[in-house]
Amino acid sequence: MSAERIRLGVIVEDAAALPPDAARLLDHLAGDARFRIAVVIEGAAPPTLGGAWGAVLAAETRALPPPPAPPTPAWTALRADVPHQPLSAAADLPADLDALIDLVQDPGARRLTPHARWGLWQVSARDAAAGLAAPRDGAAATTVVLRRYADATAAPRAVLRADYDVKFMAARNAAFLREKAWQMIPPSLIRAARDGAPPDLGPAEPQTPPPSAAGVPRYAGRAAAEVARRARHRRAAGRGGRPWPFTLRIGRGGPTDFDVASADAVPIPGNRYWADPFFAAEGGRTWLFFEDYDYGTRRGHISVGRVEGTSLRDVVPAMEAAHHLSYPFVFAHGGDMWMLPETHEAGRLELWRATDFPTRWTLERTALDGVSPVDSVLAEVEGQWWLFANICRDGFGEHCSELHLFRADGPQMTRLDPHPLNPVVLGSRQARGGGRVFRRDGRLFRAAQDTAYGRYGYGLKIMEIERLTADDYAERCVRHVTPDAIPGVIGCHHVDFIDDLFVADVRTR
Repeated sequence: MSAERIRLGVIVEDAAALPPDAARLLDHLAGDARFRIAVVIEGAAPPTLGGAWGAVLAAETRALPPPPAPPTPAWTALRADVPHQPLSAAADLPADLDALIDLVQDPGARRLTPHARWGLWQVSARDAAAGLAAPRDGAAATTVVLRRYADATAAPRAVLRADYDVKFMAARNAAFLREKAWQMIPPSLIRAARDGAPPDLGPAEPQTPPPSAAGVPRYAGRAAAEVARRARHRRAAGRGGRPWPFTLRIGRGGPTDFDVASADAVPIPGNRYWADPFFAAEGGRTWLFFEDYDYGTRRGHISVGRVEGTSLRDVVPAMEAAHHLSYPFVFAHGGDMWMLPETHEAGRLELWRATDFPTRWTLERTALDGVSPVDSVLAEVEGQWWLFANICRDGFGEHCSELHLFRADGPQMTRLDPHPLNPVVLGSRQARGGGRVFRRDGRLFRAAQDTAYGRYGYGLKIMEIERLTADDYAERCVRHVTPDAIPGVIGCHHVDFIDDLFVADVRTR
């Protein structure tokens, strides 16, 4: 990739009062030395829906306002030095723009396409009717398209597509999509600069058409049913019930042939669930670490048990803290046993070393301080250590849609270099980790969660990592486990393997 900065024009409604997605994008671009915001163009207000759907959106927004725009320190420091002009007068633009990013979708913006060598870019999440059909229809996900107009008359081409989980309220789903969609733009621009042209996935889908008012009753019924279900679950948890708990199953099989339906269920005591299991081999025995969540305290800690065949024995606490703990990624290195549990409530990664395995641990190092990483794992690939972590960069606190990759100088993580294509995977149907990164038969795999149908823990994917280099990343799905194939189960979202054993967590009613 050229060392020259990518020169951008950004079209917004009002540079002094940015909505959350525009604020996050401009602040990101302003703080990243690979980009230069050459001009900001102010266009007309985005179109809004009227009629029955417009009334629904307005009522929901009043009842549950979306998160506010975040602070923009990098953009605020730069803003006075960036030329601003109205779209109506935007004829004399810089001659060397690489791309125009349109966050307004003012129809007049198309005429500016010839001013940028990569054309005009838009995200479908900014369509007036974006995000409404999925909650109305109970869809698995909403597909967001990053589209590019190469010139003022040509049909758009797709640069990137990503599937996002569905919020059951239409207004919230639309706002959620806008906050997620901006994240598609920076890595796609970096790919374009590296390759000399933007990615081209073929013709882009047309703009989201306005929904018919006839769909409002169906949507209202779905929304009311979901509100009632959530209220029932809160009451059940308060009475000591276990609404839709995760449980563990242990069986025999490998990444391509494991069968969750035939695995043995692990009994779970009391008002709790067990999830996020990881095997560890030590002292000639096989151990299983997992999240032990207490519905009463609404907090998880790490427990461990000894594996005998496909049974779990002698379960005891392994690590407890004042904050929630889960996802206990355990690994051996340098003669010691290490754990990298999820500690996102502490706002950092924590690396622990066993002093008396498996129940005594000492904190050795923290990393990514001030960030909220979840479901993190380390992997050594051809002598290079990599950290895989899911990070939230939106106002909704959603960690399922961004997989970030960091090159590490070792498992101690004294230095972490972010991958230039971060987030290397986008979308809630495969970005979030669902287990460790592992190698089998010379192939490299990653377990990933499939969050769909508005249900956390819906499904599980085995992704084969095809390219993992300092400037590229690619993976493909080779196995997809959904609850349809597992009687009595409504979800399966984590798996681990050791020798001929596997363990998975499943979600039941």
